[in-house]
Amino acid sequence: TYVHGPTSTLTDSTITAGTGIDLLTLLDNSSSDQSFDLDLLDNFDRIEVGGGTFGWELLNTNNFMGNIEIAPMGRLRVPTPIMVNGDFLAAADGTLDLTVDVGPPAITVTGAATFDGDLIVRLEPTVSPGPTLIRAISVAGGTIGQFDLLPSTGNQILAVTYDAMGLLVQLVSASALGVATGSTQRAIARHLDDIKAIVATTPALQTLLDEFDTATGNLNNIFGALSPEVYDAHTTTIVEGGRRVTHPVS
Repeated sequence: TYVHGPTSTLTDSTITAGTGIDLLTLLDNSSSDQSFDLDLLDNFDRIEVGGGTFGWELLNTNNFMGNIEIAPMGRLRVPTPIMVNGDFLAAADGTLDLTVDVGPPAITVTGAATFDGDLIVRLEPTVSPGPTLIRAISVAGGTIGQFDLLPSTGNQILAVTYDAMGLLVQLVSASALGVATGSTQRAIARHLDDIKAIVATTPALQTLLDEFDTATGNLNNIFGALSPEVYDAHTTTIVEGGRRVTHPVS
């Protein structure tokens, strides 16, 4: 077993395994974005990815012939597509952080896959809302289990579908109206989407709209801040075309 951490220093250009089943363990990483180049490994059979705030990115996965596992509390970041020439295991309490594009799957697994723990999906700008399902994980040897999909950021509503070949992602909506619930939120959302549709917005307004799209947390907080319902129980507020008119309630 070879153990590698964020501050480890390699003295050789290749890490050669011994006899038997050899394991590379990537320790918890909470310092900064870290990556490990799998071309450094010779004759290893398994990789176990630890966690921490940032987790790990794996480079040059095409030439590694073995299993890749996300350890309990581990975190694997996949900003660009990777190949798993073996089995893939995502353990409970671990996190898989995928970036999905319309091109090749984020992860291609030649063996079997076990899905568990949390799933974060980040979409590239090339992904458009609509009925199209995008293959995010392709598995040749069958799958077991499902992830817990963590809420997406901003206005995005995502749908995840599992089949015999892995996992697919659909961007259901990328508009404020798509995530609004109730008549008040839908009224606010229509105004936000109408403003976004105007090309000639001021830089400050455009920055605010961009922040709505990429905001972390619950978009309901934005609706709540803009809602007229929170101001005065004795006042009826009508928001019309960006103009607020109040009428005292008798």
